[in-house]
Amino acid sequence: MLIPDQIKHLPYYYPEKSRRYVEYTRLNPLLGYDKAIIYVNIGLDRPFYSDVATIAEPDRIDVLVNKYNKLPDDYEPQLEELPANPVARGAGRQFLRPEAKEAFIRMHTDAKELGLDITAFGTYRSIPLQHDIWNRKVNSGKSIEDVDRLNAREGHSEHHTGLAIDVIKNNYSVENTREFEWYRENAHKYGFIIRYPKDCEHITGYRYEPWHLRYLGEDLANAVYESGLTYDEYYAVYIEPATSAQP
Repeated sequence: MLIPDQIKHLPYYYPEKSRRYVEYTRLNPLLGYDKAIIYVNIGLDRPFYSDVATIAEPDRIDVLVNKYNKLPDDYEPQLEELPANPVARGAGRQFLRPEAKEAFIRMHTDAKELGLDITAFGTYRSIPLQHDIWNRKVNSGKSIEDVDRLNAREGHSEHHTGLAIDVIKNNYSVENTREFEWYRENAHKYGFIIRYPKDCEHITGYRYEPWHLRYLGEDLANAVYESGLTYDEYYAVYIEPATSAQP
């Protein structure tokens, strides 16, 4: 099976991965080479949590944290505490990176003027805490496969970055709210995306999470929103090639 020349000229085609591209396309012929190459670049031709890379620049706003990319074990972002108003009742103290904090306060304030109450239910989570959460879920009798679908392993959670927010309630009842209808169409204007979209578990590795927002900054969030891609795909197509091309 030969890779077409037009595919080889794509900015996200890497010759050193050509054998993986060919094999993945052979196993998934309905994808086509273009999509297969994107999936291989994400790492999807290999099991989740295999061939894991430690992120070299964890403070980047566009950092990709997923089941193939983990934060350094000692990583701790610069954080600021959210004021009480944009925090969900009973959620306790919540912390975000300064740029995400300011953007979320603006979104909360603008939504409030429309009679909507978009609040932070969960924000920063340390790596040791994530370790405890994941192990507690597994020790409760759930299978590792089920736990992995909704819970990141330590070092692999976006909540470690201080750029992720679980809003209102971290359960599917959020879809029945006016708040969800609004932020689904407007969160990107404030720099946030719904990180784990519906019907994309085969790409993200996580079940649909309508409550989980990720801060990327307005320009990047708008671009991801308009593309219709998951952030994993967008990163593989646009950000990784640009980063790799830097001297």
